[in-house]
Amino acid sequence: MFRILKKREEESDENLLLRYQQTGDRFVLGLLLRRYSDKIYGTCHYYLRNETDTEDAAMEVCELVVRKLQPKTEIKSFKDWIFIVARNYCFRKLKENQRLIEISKDWQKNFAEPVVQKPESDALYLEEEHLFNRLDQELQQLNTSQQQCLIAFYWRGERYKEIASRLNMSVDEVRSAIQNGRRNLKNRLI
Repeated sequence: MFRILKKREEESDENLLLRYQQTGDRFVLGLLLRRYSDKIYGTCHYYLRNETDTEDAAMEVCELVVRKLQPKTEIKSFKDWIFIVARNYCFRKLKENQRLIEISKDWQKNFAEPVVQKPESDALYLEEEHLFNRLDQELQQLNTSQQQCLIAFYWRGERYKEIASRLNMSVDEVRSAIQNGRRNLKNRLI
């Protein structure tokens, strides 16, 4: 058994990749991913600069590779291909984080801070004031976890992991609470 494992570990990337594409044996893909796990982690760390984000991203890149790698996928160099997949994933994550920061700033600007400037007409001012009051009332009607998660995410700009650790919830529970809370809030406001 150990000889077979050692032989597979010594095989070239091209042979392992070809074997995976022919058989779909995830063990073979695991050998390839293990071979480049440091490269994936290093690439993610270079772009994301945060230990927890890096760990999450490295795991998600491996899952992405499993989904993307099809029998007909033509890859000349697995090493280069996996670097590109990891780099592109990090770029998407950075862009998404930037978008979330902008949404958070919009939320703070539009919903969290009191209205300082009076709009051009009193009617608009009263309508805005009514909308803010209604938003606050509807937010209070959500269940506690949705309420806390929405405020933490949009108003304080916290990340899912930060919210999860502070509220003793899993990241999936936080994600679900934010999505459901946002949907419920939208339905209540329409």
